[in-house]
Amino acid sequence: MRQHMKNSIKVIVLVLSIIIVPISIHTVQAQSGKTDYSKQVNAIKESFENKNSEKLMPHQSSEFIVPTSKSREQTQRGLNQMFTRLPFISLEIKESTKNKALIKYNFEQIGEKISSIHFNDKGEITKIELFDNLINEAVERRNAKPRPDEALAKKHPANKVTFTTKDNRIVYGELYEVGKKKPVILLCHQSGFNKYEYVDIAPKLNALGFNCLAVDLTSGGTFQEKVNETIENASAPISRDGMEHINAAEEEIAAAINFLDKKYKGKITLWGSSNSATLGLFAAAENKNVNAVITFSAFDHFREAKPSLSTIIPQIKKPIFMTSAKGEAPIIEKLLKDIKLRKNQVHFIPQGGGDHGSKVIWTGRPDAEEYWVAIKSFLNNIK
Repeated sequence: MRQHMKNSIKVIVLVLSIIIVPISIHTVQAQSGKTDYSKQVNAIKESFENKNSEKLMPHQSSEFIVPTSKSREQTQRGLNQMFTRLPFISLEIKESTKNKALIKYNFEQIGEKISSIHFNDKGEITKIELFDNLINEAVERRNAKPRPDEALAKKHPANKVTFTTKDNRIVYGELYEVGKKKPVILLCHQSGFNKYEYVDIAPKLNALGFNCLAVDLTSGGTFQEKVNETIENASAPISRDGMEHINAAEEEIAAAINFLDKKYKGKITLWGSSNSATLGLFAAAENKNVNAVITFSAFDHFREAKPSLSTIIPQIKKPIFMTSAKGEAPIIEKLLKDIKLRKNQVHFIPQGGGDHGSKVIWTGRPDAEEYWVAIKSFLNNIK
């Protein structure tokens, strides 16, 4: 099932799973009769190209700082993350006036963004609205909290479990069990989060007749003051650079599938959020013990390191439910452009705006019920 929708986008930023794509750069031209900020804007373009803020530094004013930073050093680290991880394609000046230039950016997977850069009378940059907006959006999302139903939580409590990967690393999870012969859902969180992402969701799935295992993956972190136990108790830290932590998470997902197969010997549905949703599709294509896959915001998060999902999805003959924020749907539609979905393979596009990742269905979220209706219909067909 495919649905059409408008091109608007909500962006998760500062996520370690975002992969840079090849850059196509527009020549920046100052408009005739307008204040010429092409040199400064070109420095931003070069910073994206070089994946660091070195070219931008000479053009920053002494008051330039990004949200959440408390020092110039923190600001530079934040800028380096932006220039490294945002999937930049191009930028151009749309309009320039005294102390301001309106910029159109184009990003792979994210689309176009239009916002201003502010300057002082010396032509030094005082503010880059794009970065401020993205950081503030990320902070707002990080501050969102799951709101578990107290009655359901009491009826369906979680029990802590552990299991090991092939390289003998211990993985921590919480098992929400309703019956040994019931189907099971493996719940995988988004980057920077942990199993607490599902404290609201898992009891609701229990009420639908599914056992659930929510796991802490090495691609995550502390979320809402809840630590990621797999990371916290690791015998040795795993690098956050490159793909090492993602590869570790992929091994942990495989170990969780093996744990559930041994325990239940029944149908396993893999549920992923953001980068773990992408990993879930790879697992569904490769692991015979995965019966179905549910993905929230699965994109080509690992473009330089792994094949495109457009080549993986056709290999999956199992039920698939793909969804995202409404503004992210064009990314999925592009992946599915040349793919004919099979029976019980669904691309659900919400009528409301939605959000990135599984948190969109937390209690109290504006469009949660719309997603739940679609998810319940899908789950009823695969029980």
